[in-house]
Amino acid sequence: MDTKLLKARAVAAEALALLLVARTIRATIPMRRWQRLVGQKSAASGRVEQAIPPTDPIDLRVARAIQIATNHSPVAMVCLDQAVAGSWMLRLRGERPTMVIGLKADDLAATPHAWLIADSGATITGGGARPGFASVTAFQSTARS
Repeated sequence: MDTKLLKARAVAAEALALLLVARTIRATIPMRRWQRLVGQKSAASGRVEQAIPPTDPIDLRVARAIQIATNHSPVAMVCLDQAVAGSWMLRLRGERPTMVIGLKADDLAATPHAWLIADSGATITGGGARPGFASVTAFQSTARS
């Protein structure tokens, strides 16, 4: 089997494992107890951000792995699961990603949306802010020591 294919499958397997951990944590522990696992909480800009596709090889590899693992997961993965797992994967590779949570500006009771931004500014998961969503909270990671 091709070495490149084996590496891609290994990264997708890593993504699936981290997605399952993220989903389990999200489903069983209140966010206020686990949010420090994704970084330092801060206020976000409040503006609607445009999604920037990843071009950096590491960003692209992680984004693809998260998408493949999400598509092949035995359980549904929401945007928050994807952003948390992607954040962990990028941190393991020495990056300092930012996980953003947004709310629909005209319906604050609507389901929040999460997305992940890499050091490069590229949107790794979540496709960026959805139309009408504004960023309200951000979690800035620290690189792995």
